[in-house]
Amino acid sequence: MNEEIARDSTPRRTQPEPGMAMTSARKALLAYGEAWTTPILGNEDVPFVERLFEAAREQARQAVLSPEDPSEFARWLKTLLGARENLEAWEDTLFEIADYFGLSKDTSAP
Repeated sequence: MNEEIARDSTPRRTQPEPGMAMTSARKALLAYGEAWTTPILGNEDVPFVERLFEAAREQARQAVLSPEDPSEFARWLKTLLGARENLEAWEDTLFEIADYFGLSKDTSAP
């Protein structure tokens, strides 16, 4: 099987595991992941992606953690809602979220 095809067939976690609810924290983090992985092909895409990030921030501000949410959700929300004084941590968090939800576009070999 072609390695690239195998990577593309990785299941996405956009839906919670069976028996788990789509919590507000999960929805907010998924919104961040989708904003982060939306391609910017030209200048006209920048305002669209900025609106996606603003919508994700609003969802995150209103998100309530559930006991069903993985422990990293709290850390991710705290990082994303905090000031962006540590841009590296902010971007690392977005990469982690994209990987968690299966949204990563990284096609480099592991």
